[in-house]
Amino acid sequence: MHSIKVSRTSLKALAAFTTERPAVRVEFTEDVSPRLLPRLLDGELDVAVLTDYPPGLPAREGLHATHLLDDELLCALPSSHRLANADPDAGDLDLAELADESWVEDYAGSASALAAACARAGFTPRIDIPCGGRLGKRAFVAAGLGVLLAPALLLPALRPDLAVRRLREPPYRSVYAVVQERHSAPSEASAAFVEALARTDTVRACPPAASTANQGTKATLLHRGLGDEGQELRG
Repeated sequence: MHSIKVSRTSLKALAAFTTERPAVRVEFTEDVSPRLLPRLLDGELDVAVLTDYPPGLPAREGLHATHLLDDELLCALPSSHRLANADPDAGDLDLAELADESWVEDYAGSASALAAACARAGFTPRIDIPCGGRLGKRAFVAAGLGVLLAPALLLPALRPDLAVRRLREPPYRSVYAVVQERHSAPSEASAAFVEALARTDTVRACPPAASTANQGTKATLLHRGLGDEGQELRG
């Protein structure tokens, strides 16, 4: 049986791929983009699904990137926050309304994206709580210790005790499937997996409810596509 290692995927893409290529075994790993790229370059991964969070995707010869989607960033708040349960007619949240908040961040790339978004809104975010990972980040916010920006693709994985608000003029991150071309084209299995991702991984934003607190963090998004920050496909 042929195998392929991939960083991050969606269940829809995996289902489509395995239906079309049942003889290919898919293996996955999760990590943030800056740690996945070296593994792709070393040949440990066949396909890496990466974001353009700073420092961004490298302009490196021998890499081929397929743009999958642009992912809206939302604001996640403690359910007890003053802005968590706004009037349904209040509309989207202005990021400047959070200028005095404490922010929770788990790695430099997303912290840089947060700083850039806040700069456009006219303030510098106060990142009081750096933490080691996404689960800890969400737990700090749920405990009322800060707020965070969350990619829309991660909305199904957020805790039910967080409130989620869409932002007026929201920031986005772009998501790419990246393969190493080596001395020739990517393997047939890798190319087929990227094609499956491109067919199935999309996100569409819808007008939000006032808050998602105490509603199972139900989204104001219709979502089909990628999950968290990384998984792997080997061949």
